[in-house]
Amino acid sequence: MIKYPHYQSPPPKENTPILIEHNLEMDADKTWEPTVMSETNGGVYYNNAREISKFKLSVVDLPEYVQSVCIEDLEEEFQKIPYGLMKPYEVSQMKHNMNRNRYKGIYPYDDTRVVVRGGDTDYINASYIDGFRKRNAYIATLGPTAKQLGDFGQFWRMVWQQKVERIVMVTNLVEGQETKCDKYWPDQYQSKLYGDTEVVCTFEKLYADFIWRQFTFSKGKQNKEERNLHHLQFTAWPDKDIPDNVTSIIEFRQKVNALPTTFDGPVIVHCSAGVGRTGTYIGLDVLTKEGEAEGAIDIPGCVLNMRQNRPNMVQTLNQYKYLHQALVHSLTLDCSLIKIDYFHDFMHMMSSKQEIQKQFEKMQLHQEQKSDKELQATEKNRLLIKKNRKHADIPGDANRPRLYLFLNLGESDYINAIYINSFKTKNRFLVAQTPLPDTVSDFIALVIQENCSCIVSMETQGIGLYVPGDNQSLMNFQQEIKVRDSL
Repeated sequence: MIKYPHYQSPPPKENTPILIEHNLEMDADKTWEPTVMSETNGGVYYNNAREISKFKLSVVDLPEYVQSVCIEDLEEEFQKIPYGLMKPYEVSQMKHNMNRNRYKGIYPYDDTRVVVRGGDTDYINASYIDGFRKRNAYIATLGPTAKQLGDFGQFWRMVWQQKVERIVMVTNLVEGQETKCDKYWPDQYQSKLYGDTEVVCTFEKLYADFIWRQFTFSKGKQNKEERNLHHLQFTAWPDKDIPDNVTSIIEFRQKVNALPTTFDGPVIVHCSAGVGRTGTYIGLDVLTKEGEAEGAIDIPGCVLNMRQNRPNMVQTLNQYKYLHQALVHSLTLDCSLIKIDYFHDFMHMMSSKQEIQKQFEKMQLHQEQKSDKELQATEKNRLLIKKNRKHADIPGDANRPRLYLFLNLGESDYINAIYINSFKTKNRFLVAQTPLPDTVSDFIALVIQENCSCIVSMETQGIGLYVPGDNQSLMNFQQEIKVRDSL
């Protein structure tokens, strides 16, 4: 066994930490640091590397594979991919660099670390990650914090020196009670100096699942050079979990890749530790490009390659599973962006080839897989017979509104309705079951508590009366609630 400085021997297999969300991204004194390095024929190889991927998976077969593979087989495959520190990382352990690390076990390897010139050290906790047919296509890094980076000058020097034009941030600043990242950019229309780099935020646009910012940044007082930078922050990745669906991250990726660039620099991607969500996003981008170009993908091989550049990329089994589901959507459904000027021609082509019908049939096969908790909630809500129409779709609890207005003690907060995002606004719409005679009061309570300004009804028969006639009122909740024609 080769021993590098600061490596620890791995504990017995039964003590190996389980890869679940509640033990991710913990502070340096809490995280176990493993090693899986072995020696053979005078050299070093990655433990289990030869067992990981024996063939590529055809994109055509991908939906059936993902739908049929059992979680135990997926877990076995995931556990074969080397985890932990596998190569030298001595620079990260130098005394004057240690304070620039945040999480124990998350250190850049010496041969893939990003070198930043011009500061009191050339070290930053950031690693090059190879892309599809492109070396160093990405930089995976810690989410910048003042504790590690002070005035963030080292981070912005890296952005400048690497000719970065896109930063992908896949975390919120604060999640739960934890600070995941500090705000290392100025407010909209403001400028700020970070080290010797001046950054100006020229605009900030809010969307349902992400925020798009554009910066101009420059260096030097004389012969000043100015560059543009796009900063896209994905806001729909819940704390210590995975997103509710795959469409949001796919649309986010499309937005990132559609942005114009001048240089051929890497894309910076970061979450908090720069390995879990960061690895999942990069893996989705790399494998989608591979599948589009070659018609086949190697998912475990991709994760292995990323982990050879930075430890623990794609950190949990849930993230690995989510990556599979996202690839089904990105590679087998037509997710390409269509410019409005070409939409009429696109629809004509799709209709003539009956492609719309085929795409709809594919979508029926790609149902989102709910968590056990959500499945239990759905079954619980299904038992509320008087509140659901016969053969109705039943929501769980994750995405439905909770009734609280005029609710009596002990009454259920359930109503058969869900929130739907618009393109730019989260929870912009409420899609609700047409009220039954017994659920009219619930429906009106929902309308009032959610401040609904418009109701669009698609049915005229078999509904509970919830709109009064002219100059009339309805009696609900043991009190008079007047619902006028102006609603």
